[in-house]
Amino acid sequence: MRKTRPKMNPPFKCYIYECGNGKVIGEFLCDQIIEDRTYGHNEEFYRAACMSAYDAAAYAMQSPMYGWHISNFKIYDHPRDLWEFTAACRYKNDDGTCPSCRIACSFQRYDYNHDGSINIVECGNTIRRPPQSWRYVEEQTCMKRLTFEGNFCGIAPCGYRICPSDGNCSQKQVWERLKAYEDSGCEPEEVLPKGKACEIALNLMRLADLESICSYDRLRELAEADKDGRVVVLPCKVGDTVWFKTYKNNARDCIGVQPHEVTRISASIIVPGEIVDIGIPVDQIGVRVFLSEAEAVAADAKPPAGNAILEV
Repeated sequence: MRKTRPKMNPPFKCYIYECGNGKVIGEFLCDQIIEDRTYGHNEEFYRAACMSAYDAAAYAMQSPMYGWHISNFKIYDHPRDLWEFTAACRYKNDDGTCPSCRIACSFQRYDYNHDGSINIVECGNTIRRPPQSWRYVEEQTCMKRLTFEGNFCGIAPCGYRICPSDGNCSQKQVWERLKAYEDSGCEPEEVLPKGKACEIALNLMRLADLESICSYDRLRELAEADKDGRVVVLPCKVGDTVWFKTYKNNARDCIGVQPHEVTRISASIIVPGEIVDIGIPVDQIGVRVFLSEAEAVAADAKPPAGNAILEV
C-alpha cells in the first residue's frame, strides 16, 4: 500500500533495494493497482494490506491510497549492485536499442585509441545512488550489453586509410564474437564450459540409446532394484535350447547329451530349515508365503497338504 503510484499501467516489474547492504535483493511483478479514496477507512482494502484501521488512516493522512498487488516474488541468491541497473533512457529506439553512436548523449562513455579514434561507445547512465521512494530503470532481462548494431569499422575507426588487416583485425574479431554471445541473451552462468556441454550431450545420447530398449521409468525401476540386490540376470530365456545328459526308462538308460527347449523359467527364494534349506517358488509369494506377519495373519494362511508343506 502506497500514497503514490508509477505513471505506467500494470503489469510492470519492480526491483527491491535494501538500505542495509546497499544492494538490490529481489524483484516482483505488480500486476494490478487498486485505488482507494476513503482515506484509509475501507476495511477490505487495508486488511488486504495487513494493516490495522488506525495505521491505515494515519498513513493516508487524507490522501488517496494505492494498493499494489504483488506476484512472482523472488529473492536473488546473489544480491545485485545498483550500478548494474540503467536509468530509463529517453533516447532509446522503439526496439530498445541504444543509438548512442549517432546522437549527442551526455551519458556516452568513450574509450579512445592513441590516435584519437573511438574504440568503444558505452552507456554510462547507470544508477549510482539509492532511489527516493522509487525511480524508473530499464528492465534487466540480461546482462548489460557492451556491443550494439552497426559496422565495427564505422563505430571504432582505427585511423588507417587502408586497413592493414584487410577488415579483419583482432579487435573486430573480438567484437563480433562478443556481439554474437550477447545476441544469444544468455547470462554468463548460463553458458556451460565446452567440456561440461560435451559430457551432457554424451549422457543424453546414452539415455536415448537405452530408451530405445525400454522406457526411462522402467530403467529407473530396474536400477533401484539392482541397487537393493533384487535383480538377477538369467542365463537363458524361454525358447532357448539347453543341452545335458539325458536318461530314459526311469533313469535306467542313458541316451547321451540331448537338446531340450526351455519352456518355463521359475525362481525360488531360499530360507534355512531345521535340517536342510528350503526352496520357496517365487510365485507363492503372496499366496502361501507372505512378506509380513500382518499379511499372513490377514490371509489366515494355512499349511498346504501333502508334500507342499513348507516346514522350516
